[in-house]
Amino acid sequence: MKKKELLFAMAAGCLICSCSSSNESPNSPEVPPTPQEGNVKELNVKMSDNNKAFTNPGMGWNQMYYTFDEVPVPNGDDVNDVLDWLPCDIVSFRLSWNKIEPKEGQYNWAIIDDVAKKWTAVGKRLDFKFYTNFLWDHAEKQATPLWVKEAGAKGRYLDHDGKHDNDTWMADYNDPVLLEKLGNFYKAVSEHYKSSDIEMIELGSIGRVGEGNSYQIGVNATLDEMKTHIDLLRKYFPNTQLIINDDYGSAACSYAKTKGYGVDDHSIGVGRPTNYPGKAYDAEVLDKFKDGTTVIGLEDDTWLLPDEWYYKQMVAACANYCRIHVSPSRLLRDSVKPVVNSMNLKMGYRFQFPEIKLPESLSKGKSFSIHYSIKNVGVGCCTVECHPRFILKDDNGTEVLGVTDTQLKGNDLMYGKDSLVLDRTVTATLPATVSASSLTLYVAMVDKDNKPIINLPYSTVSTENKKLYKVVQIAVK
Repeated sequence: MKKKELLFAMAAGCLICSCSSSNESPNSPEVPPTPQEGNVKELNVKMSDNNKAFTNPGMGWNQMYYTFDEVPVPNGDDVNDVLDWLPCDIVSFRLSWNKIEPKEGQYNWAIIDDVAKKWTAVGKRLDFKFYTNFLWDHAEKQATPLWVKEAGAKGRYLDHDGKHDNDTWMADYNDPVLLEKLGNFYKAVSEHYKSSDIEMIELGSIGRVGEGNSYQIGVNATLDEMKTHIDLLRKYFPNTQLIINDDYGSAACSYAKTKGYGVDDHSIGVGRPTNYPGKAYDAEVLDKFKDGTTVIGLEDDTWLLPDEWYYKQMVAACANYCRIHVSPSRLLRDSVKPVVNSMNLKMGYRFQFPEIKLPESLSKGKSFSIHYSIKNVGVGCCTVECHPRFILKDDNGTEVLGVTDTQLKGNDLMYGKDSLVLDRTVTATLPATVSASSLTLYVAMVDKDNKPIINLPYSTVSTENKKLYKVVQIAVK
């Protein structure tokens, strides 16, 4: 939290950037800028949120497509819906290892790819959980491939009646053969899918359907065994956002956080049909992840529709995403539209630039400052590196000048605090070669290459780039 507090102390600081026009040589000697005259009037632009929903990386609704193997949640027309009408950047697959690798080294990628390609084709990303244990009430209970047992892994059958007809074998969590073969599987996943297509991977190798708990299988993992599995997934996905379920317990989740894991709770609302409002999010675990930079997610495990209670859970948990555990078109029902719209505007991060100040006119060859305020009115954190950038363009749409506040990152904007506003200043010099009599100022959140990558809540989008937003027109002297 000290990092966030430091930003307030930097409020009066200036980021001085060397900006060049298109006709300046990159090797031109640096000339100290001449400040603009002190009597220039100041523009004070108030930016108003358009209160519209949008999608950004690592946030919003998460559509559960497969729950267990070949059982899709969406049905009817929803099967082909990639949810362009909803802030949803992620499609989730929860599948057994056995279903993907029924024979060692032979992979059934089609079960994922036939669906995933529809989503990745429109720029959306994938969420995986590969589980190794089963549900008692699921017809195909075998989750760890039996060829792992044949390769020498030790384990046990867990059928209630002592019979093995339903193939309910599981390996010991610390068995070296299991760990070797599971590592090979993770490696295959990392090679088959581009890292740019994967939003996150949930740890799924402990407990029933990978949720960490064992109330249905009766075999509890030790903390050391959980740590081994946490490390194994991280080994093969060193740069991917990993997620651990709260049911792994406080100690395991705390350890996972040190390895860069986020956390989610799959049990929101359990018991609601008989005991409204039902189970709240696991504050004992999830609250430990509220540091302003760690991903937190929720899942309504009752398969019910969002309501005001769920909205309050999302806000209190500082959730980046909420998983849709029903067919998505149900979120279009008139009875839930108001709460869905409210969740759309709060879930994840939502950057505002409430106020931008700069001179009413700019002078060629002279320096000027842009004073601006920025805040995150969402309840989640930004998961990609991005920085505020201000751009001046002429009437032809040609960029004359751009200045990026590289000292401020999107994940520096602490979430869950509507009142937290950071005041910043950037300074630049208008090229002396500018021929235009006026320029238009734009604002964006950009990546390391100065490419706009984040949607902002404004309707004044540039015609050249939908993530570049018009602020004001400025005269040039």
